[in-house]
Amino acid sequence: MFASSAGVAAAGNNGFFVPATPDGAQAAFIQGPSTMSIYQNVSGFEVGTAYTLAFYLAKRTDGCPPCGATIGDALISAVVDGTTVFGPFNVGSVSPGFQLFRSNVFTAAAPTLTIVFEGSGPAGDRTGFVDAVRIDAAVPEPGSVLLVGSGALSLLVYCRRRAYRVNAG
Repeated sequence: MFASSAGVAAAGNNGFFVPATPDGAQAAFIQGPSTMSIYQNVSGFEVGTAYTLAFYLAKRTDGCPPCGATIGDALISAVVDGTTVFGPFNVGSVSPGFQLFRSNVFTAAAPTLTIVFEGSGPAGDRTGFVDAVRIDAAVPEPGSVLLVGSGALSLLVYCRRRAYRVNAG
């Protein structure tokens, strides 16, 4: 669902100058000088499980000289049930074309969550594009896995030494 100046545009040199999309021939756009949003209720979450959002962002590539806009300069955030998990990020800072981004980890508090992409920007026609949004179960960082693994190994060594002392004594 779309609120304010948001919607769907076809890729190509139409009025929006949407770059080639990573998924299909359209992308959602967030545009304007005020707050606008794309939102969807999504079901199927396992309560207490950690997730991330993966999505592609792009900027408008032509600017909008008649309305005084600089290329990009749309601030985009990803919000899950009222908590910002990404941004605000200025899509004007990315190179042309869609770039892959990932949100911070969030934990599902209910089986259905509201996912929102919010945009804002200064006066003028600012446009950012969102495409190929997916929800992934969070994968622990390699450092966390290493830390847990080394702790388990230390505990195993301690238990074996203690068992050896008990059996030897």
